[in-house]
Formats: sequence, structure tokens, C-alpha cells
Amino acid sequence: MSSPQATKELPRIRNVFVSSTHRDLKAYRREVKDALSTAAQVEAFLSEDWIHGYQDPVKICHDLVYDADGYLGIFGYLYGSIPPRQDKSITHLEFLWALERWSELRAGPVAVFMPQGRLEKALRTTARRLLRKEVKNQPEAKRVAEEVEHERRVARFHAEVLVQDGEWRFINHFDSVQRLREQAIAVCKTWQGKIFEDAYRAVSAPDSGRRVSDPELGRLHARPLAVLTRLLARAAGRPELPALGLLVAGGEDAGQLEFLALLQEFKPLRAGRRPGVARPLQDPYDLPTFVRACAQALGFVAADTPPLETVDALAERIHQELKHQQLVLLVNQVERFPGKVAGFQARFWAPLVAALQALRAVHPEAHRLVMVAVDYTGRADTWTAAVVTPDDAAPDPLRLVQLPPLKELDRDDLLTWLAEVEVPDDPPGRHAKLAARVLANPQGETDCTPIRVFSRLRNESLWPDADLP
Repeated sequence: MSSPQATKELPRIRNVFVSSTHRDLKAYRREVKDALSTAAQVEAFLSEDWIHGYQDPVKICHDLVYDADGYLGIFGYLYGSIPPRQDKSITHLEFLWALERWSELRAGPVAVFMPQGRLEKALRTTARRLLRKEVKNQPEAKRVAEEVEHERRVARFHAEVLVQDGEWRFINHFDSVQRLREQAIAVCKTWQGKIFEDAYRAVSAPDSGRRVSDPELGRLHARPLAVLTRLLARAAGRPELPALGLLVAGGEDAGQLEFLALLQEFKPLRAGRRPGVARPLQDPYDLPTFVRACAQALGFVAADTPPLETVDALAERIHQELKHQQLVLLVNQVERFPGKVAGFQARFWAPLVAALQALRAVHPEAHRLVMVAVDYTGRADTWTAAVVTPDDAAPDPLRLVQLPPLKELDRDDLLTWLAEVEVPDDPPGRHAKLAARVLANPQGETDCTPIRVFSRLRNESLWPDADLP
């Protein structure tokens, strides 16, 4: 006889609220609705399909967000209409309501999608065209002011999406309609699987152990970490070296955020001030904007007025601080720099190191700057001339040392990691069962993509008080 738990219907994602501006993203909204209906058996709420009486649309949107099983935000570069008595657009409000709706969950059914590459440029152009059409009959001064204000609102909204409560949030980037369809389907299926796994665990395995942390997950990328450790040790034998620049790359799902979290806690990088992360929120950005972001990440902003905006000024400030301690700078999404990794090396890193070398020749200091740039494209062909390999005995400091890539994980990676972080293999064979479970999706298919393996590990009680069944 089956148990009551086995026969009870499990909750599932039946519908999602799709939030975006309408005039620029109508076709994308329709594609998501079609994809979810046909491939994930999930209904999508689109505002253009609603039929309501003479009611307040703000309240309707609010109630539908709270009635939905999940939320998908597709954000381009049109801010959207601001309702009366509000200071934010409907799209902005819907995003905030979704955060509020699932605020008690560590990882609620909320996902955000933003364009990249050529599609990003095309949607920026579309947004500018639509806005200019809207304000074309206004006086020039007012028209210009409204365009500037619109850009400010979009930038502020995107900054709020990217960082919540002082922490980064993962964004799904798409460069085509097909990619957006695939991502929306994958997100909803992941949510379905998580609901099933959580329900199963609730009746079969009491949750009494602590959860895995992001820095611990970052340790699954053992090879780049080992090479980084070796390079730091080697640099100690070169006191004339003012700076060491490293590049770590992988696809957009390679787990870069967890690796960055590990680097912020990595003991060899904690000899001085805690590593800071530089990533300008506006896009595209210029060199002065990036220099300011680096200064802020290094903790210089409060002490420097006016703000640092040139590479030479940043080098002088870094050199002053190297009298006292090692400095570590982590650059997230380096591919967003104008010219991508090659542009970053040519326009920022090489001039910075050259300036530091000149300052060190006059006033030698014991400490050095360590910089790790993180790429999300994995496109090694775009930066060949900008990097050297870790095997070079005395690499050119003006170029970046390329660490082994962040790659898909395998069974040996998981088993080695489980032993290193002291997950008990009790009863014997528990490690093997854990590895098999987290390397498969809810349908039982092999899926070694780091961010999805990390998600499954977060849902495991790796250090439980009770034994795994």
C-alpha cells in the first residue's frame, strides 16, 4: 500500500507572471508564453491578454503577481509608464512585488532575463527611438531633460535588479529569441524539480544540517584555484613585481559568482584588505567609470576627493597603499569592458602596471596588487595576445596570466570536493549517492553545468545530524 505522502499531489509551477515593458518587448513576451505552454506545461500571464472591468491596473498587477507560482522579468532599455501617485514604472513595481512575494525563501521562483551582444544594442536603439517619438512635440530643452531622466531611471532600475541587499543576483542573458525561449523553459523546469525534491526531502529526510556556502561551492573549481595558489607563491620570489594580473574564464553558467565568493575568502588573498569586486553598473561604460569602480572596490573612494578617474591617478593611490598591505582587486564580467578582455588588458591593465613599475623603481614597496578578472564568454580566441600561460617562468606583468577555465564538473570533482569539505561518507557510499544525485537533473539526465550542480548542492543537507536515507 502506498503511503499518504506518496499519493498526495505535489505542488507545482502552474503559471508565471511575465513582467516587461510592452512596446519594445512584445514579441519576446509572446515567445516566452508560447515556449512555456508547449514545452513546460506552464501558463504565462501577459497583460495584453487580460480582460478586466473598470479597475485599478496597479492593483490588478499586484494581485496577479501574488497569485502566480513564479515570476519572469524580461528587462530591456525602456523604463515604462509611471502610474499616477507612483514614482516607479509598472514594470519596476512588479519586480519589487515579486521580491516581496517570495522574500522568505532563500531562492524563490524569480528569474530575470536581460539582452546581451548585438541584441542589447538593437534594443537600446529601439528604446531611444520609442522615447524620442513620445517626446518629439515637446520643446528641445524639455525633450533633452526627459531623455536624460529616462536613462537615469533605467540605470537605477538595472542597478537594483543586479544587486539586492548588498549582494549580487544572477541574471540570465540572452542574445536571441530562441535563447530566451530555452532559458525560460529551463528555469521553469528547474523550479518544478526543486519543488519535487523539496517535497520528497520533507517526508523522507529531516533537514537538520547546515547548508553549503558560496565560497565552499567555489572550491569545486579546484584546478584554477590550485594554479592561482602556485602563481601567488611564485610571485613572492619576484619582489620587483608590483602587480600580478590573472584571467579566469568560462561560459555564462560556469559558476563565476561562487568562484568570486571563494576568492574573497581565500586565505592567500586576505593578507591585507578584504578583496573588493569592481563591476560598473551602467552599460556601456568608459574608462573613467571603470577606474572609479576599481577605486571603490579597493576602498579608496571615501579618502579621495575628487574621485579617481585616470589610470595614473589610480596607480599613485595604489602605490601609496602598498606601503602598508597587499591589495586585491576582483573584476567581475571583464568582457563588459570596451574591447572586452583584450581592450581591458591594453587600455587598463598594461598602463596601470607600467605606472606602478615606474613608481616602484623610485620608491620600492614590499607589497603588491593582485588582480583577478572574471570572464563569462569563454571566448579565448578574443584575447590571445592579451594573456600568457601559467607555465611561463617569468611572465610579462603587462599581460594577464590565464588560469585554467571554469568547466563542467564531473564525478571525480564532486567526490574529491566532498572529502575536502569533510562531508561525512556515512553510511559508506553516501558520497557516491550524493555525487550521482547532484550531477543529474530532475528527469534523471546527466547535467554537469556548474550553476545547476551548485543549486542542487544548496538543497542538500550535506552535514546532517541524521543519516541520509
